[in-house]
Amino acid sequence: MRVRTLEELLLLASESISLWLRGFTRLGFFYCLGWTVHILCVFASVLLGPVSQVVATLVFVVGVLALVTSLVLMIHALEPRLRAPATVSTDEPQDLETASVTVPRLVFQAQRRLPVVAAVIGPFLAVYAVWGLIDEQVNLLFSYNNVLRGADQIDYWSVSLTRVTFYLVLAAVTFVLKRLVDAVQRRVQRSGVAVLALLLEGLWVFASFLALAAAASDLRGWIGTRRVVVGVQSRWNALLDALPDWRLPFELTLPEALAGMVDLVWRTVLPGLSTTILLPLVWLALTATVFGWRDVTGRQVVTGERTQQVISSVRQRTADLGPLTALTTWVTADLQGKYLPVVHALRLVWRSGPSVMAAYLIWTALLTAAAQWVLVLARTVAGDLTNPELSVYLLFEELLHGLVFTTLLMASYAAAFDRALLGVMGEDQRSRRLRLARRRRATDTEAADAALDVR
Repeated sequence: MRVRTLEELLLLASESISLWLRGFTRLGFFYCLGWTVHILCVFASVLLGPVSQVVATLVFVVGVLALVTSLVLMIHALEPRLRAPATVSTDEPQDLETASVTVPRLVFQAQRRLPVVAAVIGPFLAVYAVWGLIDEQVNLLFSYNNVLRGADQIDYWSVSLTRVTFYLVLAAVTFVLKRLVDAVQRRVQRSGVAVLALLLEGLWVFASFLALAAAASDLRGWIGTRRVVVGVQSRWNALLDALPDWRLPFELTLPEALAGMVDLVWRTVLPGLSTTILLPLVWLALTATVFGWRDVTGRQVVTGERTQQVISSVRQRTADLGPLTALTTWVTADLQGKYLPVVHALRLVWRSGPSVMAAYLIWTALLTAAAQWVLVLARTVAGDLTNPELSVYLLFEELLHGLVFTTLLMASYAAAFDRALLGVMGEDQRSRRLRLARRRRATDTEAADAALDVR
């Protein structure tokens, strides 16, 4: 197991670096484009704050959307360089049934950029929101507002977490508009309509996140006063008080050690596992959706005979609800079309095998650690800087750092998807070469026979 994991790790590292080097021109172009638009929109949002906070918020959303879109385009740019789809004939694309998972036909087809971005931008933004990445962008906007406007002019800032009602209304309105534009887009295949749908998607996710973030503090305070929560806290404190004050190493008593251990698990271990294990797996699933893992249904995601019986029973009971059923289907259409494929793609990650999964997690952890150490080293070398110098330095640091490590991470996600797909298809490097060699040999034979017939 350890030897196999080490082999997979070395193979994944070599394929990631090779894919990164071969596709660096496009990767670098899309990254620089997204970063430039994002920074320009951040500054424009700060300047527009006193004029119109609604327009300032819209401009900032466009900047975040450009940054996330650049990630999608970087992954999509590596599609022609994947090896697994090349092992399947694309003359008549169809779903590939394997022993563990069904591979959608879109994986084996070339796809245009705009439809891909429109299909996956929602899940990408949702991941950004759940893991606090959009929160980082909001904090960045806060810092620029503070530098340019000052803390005494907070009413003129371009973003504020006190406007809960505004963000809720904005999220509701943009969601309805997005669903209407989606319906138009299915009938009118125009680039302008697709771009409008893309903007509405980003605005809806972003406004929903800001509304939840604005209400989070009040919600935590309300939950903390509930009887159940207060009762659990009281029993926990009573348990700690009942423990004997045995002196343990490191100058801790038994109650202090137990309280510290629980606090460590809650505040450090669980967030660490979420960041180092769950987040890379979700990124790999998102990469799969970019490469075509989108044409799936709820039945493919939720398996099991008992589960299917429950689903069938619910559908029979709700079949006569009429308009309510239609409204529910209309509201939740995005769930099946854009978010269920991400869940289904996680099955690909799981079915690829423990060695492939472990190698992928180790490789992404190494890259993340290397990126952090490079930042620490760069800031140590830079030394003490004045505020204007520091602002300019941080901009160029972000650009150059992302140009190396963000592009390398995107290439690593693509290479890991390629390895996982080869794993579920039962293909290794040697058998893949043999299969391609047989195909070329058959083509050469047919060409030779055709030449003889002509003569």
